[in-house]
Amino acid sequence: MDILRKLYWNQYVELREKGKESVARKQGTVLVTIALALYLLGTVFLIVTILPDAMDWMEDLVKDIFGRRGGRTAGKIIAVIPFILFYGIIKLTLDRETAYNKVIYDHGLLTEEEQLKASEQGKIFFFISVGYFVITMLIFMIVVSFR
Repeated sequence: MDILRKLYWNQYVELREKGKESVARKQGTVLVTIALALYLLGTVFLIVTILPDAMDWMEDLVKDIFGRRGGRTAGKIIAVIPFILFYGIIKLTLDRETAYNKVIYDHGLLTEEEQLKASEQGKIFFFISVGYFVITMLIFMIVVSFR
């Protein structure tokens, strides 16, 4: 949970420098949501790559839910679900005003060097989530193309 707070701190620091502190909380919420959803989707790609039966099970599930309208529409809906789920959870936890203000206050008590380190750790967490998703998706696509 601390790394998620560091991502909020990162947004605060980066946007404070530009005079846009007021949108830092919203940006933090969006980035935390995206990072968590990418980790989840990347893990799904990894599971489906490793366990071929999982792919068959997921295909059957999508066909049962969407019928013949599988394809792109189903993919978009399935991809949006983790984002909505995580966004709701984050809004109820880290995005509450008291929780957000505590993150800013607690990190504000750190030395400048520690503040910069925490900000960088938050940024790194986000970029790792993007990289993890891209790598697992590419592995999935390569493996599926040979099945």
